[in-house]
Amino acid sequence: TTPIGPHMTITFEGKEFRGKLGRNGSHLGLFWDDGTEWLREDLQGTWHRRSDGSCVCRVTQRGLLHWAATAAAIEEAVKHSRLQPAEGILPGQFVTLCSSQEPSHRGEYLAPDPSSNFRAQLWWDDGEVWLRSAW
Repeated sequence: TTPIGPHMTITFEGKEFRGKLGRNGSHLGLFWDDGTEWLREDLQGTWHRRSDGSCVCRVTQRGLLHWAATAAAIEEAVKHSRLQPAEGILPGQFVTLCSSQEPSHRGEYLAPDPSSNFRAQLWWDDGEVWLRSAW
């Protein structure tokens, strides 16, 4: 584990735990003093359009997309959308937005940098840019 940020302390059921933001391979996570690791999938989270800040979707485990309510019509057209690969992606690598009814799109993943508040980004082949919500 490589520490990359400040530590935090939580109290749970009367016991204090100390955690630190860090990396384990390509995964960002919180690493606790009791050995527990909370790892974040690289693409998991809520994504917004850079152009207007509107919410696009939420990506859950294994890259499954849940389109925002404002994109309900899009959701009907592209049910079962998924980002691939969903985890283990490195900065500068490409992901594919796959669905059963739409042509796939390709986007470049730019990893977050907690030391500079740079948020994760996806730069799509159609020119759209998505930003992941701050952690």
